[in-house]
Amino acid sequence: MLTTQDKINRVFFSFVIELQSESKVTLELTCCSADLQTIYGSALYGRRKPQIKYERKYIIVPDGGCISIDITPINSPPETPVVIVLHGILGGSHAPYVQSAVSKITLPSEQGGLGYRAMVFNLRGCSNTPITSPLLYHPGMTDDLRSVILYATYLYPNAKLFGLGFSLGAGYLTNYLGEQGEDTPLISGLSISNVWDYSACSTELSSGRLINRILYNPFLGKGHQMIISKNRAAFESHPQLKNVLRNRSITMSRITDEFMAPLSGTEPTQFLYDTSCSKSISHIRIPVLCLNTRDDPLFPAKYLPIRQVRDSKYVCMLVTEKGGHLAWLQNKKDEDGEFEPWHTSIIVEYFRTMSKITPRTCSRPSMSQPDENGLIRKTGRPNVGFREVSLGDITTLVNNLKTRNDAITSCQLSKQDNESSQSLNNNTIFYRSLSKKAGTLLSRIPFATYYQRHIVDRTV
Repeated sequence: MLTTQDKINRVFFSFVIELQSESKVTLELTCCSADLQTIYGSALYGRRKPQIKYERKYIIVPDGGCISIDITPINSPPETPVVIVLHGILGGSHAPYVQSAVSKITLPSEQGGLGYRAMVFNLRGCSNTPITSPLLYHPGMTDDLRSVILYATYLYPNAKLFGLGFSLGAGYLTNYLGEQGEDTPLISGLSISNVWDYSACSTELSSGRLINRILYNPFLGKGHQMIISKNRAAFESHPQLKNVLRNRSITMSRITDEFMAPLSGTEPTQFLYDTSCSKSISHIRIPVLCLNTRDDPLFPAKYLPIRQVRDSKYVCMLVTEKGGHLAWLQNKKDEDGEFEPWHTSIIVEYFRTMSKITPRTCSRPSMSQPDENGLIRKTGRPNVGFREVSLGDITTLVNNLKTRNDAITSCQLSKQDNESSQSLNNNTIFYRSLSKKAGTLLSRIPFATYYQRHIVDRTV
């Protein structure tokens, strides 16, 4: 007799098989170049589309970090299914691929959408989210996602929850699902353009194709440099802060090696391994569909974890021949005159199918009452929790952080001034003795009076 999970898996695999057969016929892209697909999809797509209106929520997590969550639509019934969206590197709720997905997720079902609610989890420092603790985002920080999911269950206790991750956000999602196994309130997950192995990706950026070295690697590095600069008050204690900010030819590889790995307390190679998510596949225990391309310029097909996916009963991967990174822009255009991304229709079909075969919500994590700081924590996980705050509270936190750093800097400068003053006094005795001897010699040379005065003045 089939269990409920067996029935879910059967429908899940049937959906993927049908999707695979249809995609061979219908997937016609507007650009044959993977780089053109990627660049257009990330920089030019969505210019004609109206910006989605979100309601922004701020939460503080147990380590003091700040996370912003953009929610739309605002006035849907509380039991409306929720898709938690995780953006890619340097992205946020404003990113074109996120806006495209959210518009389909929230569009009423009678108009071809899902009619669900979207909660976009903006990673630390992204989408104008201030950094209030000395941590920069990476896919190994799964406690941040746990805190967001806990917050979602707090806001919408009777709603079905789904996970949707793009690129780096897909790494967050798969790492989290691998760590949680069956213990998750998410019904299913969808991973799009996941960079499964960050060591391989780093190699491609630093020593791969020419365009990777002269475009993608510097672009990603400069983007992180700007985030660090904007939030430098949180990183004042980092020994490489000044070097990273002064480097005019910074790359993503150097940001990883010199800044992010030291923040995590590990060597760069270990950091890249720890944050990679291919090792999480075998531990996932809910249906997860993964979309990747063979021509992804950031993560070529030779690195795809095909063997791990084949060994899994819960994970399926659909790999298209073309599509670039987070693009899949088709020849046909939508109502706004934009090339329609192929994967947005997959998002709708997939979550609609998974919602039908799971009529009830999954188990919810238990949480504590607010503590003396107002934090609500997940039971048994003190590092997972949230405290909802206002923008004014966040501004105060940032200002306090700057004030504290200014005070520390002032004390350090005062100490340096005292040391310099003592050093100057000792040096003055030496230079005055030297100047007398030099003065005797210089008095025999024309213009000696000027030179002697110059030496004496320097020692006063």
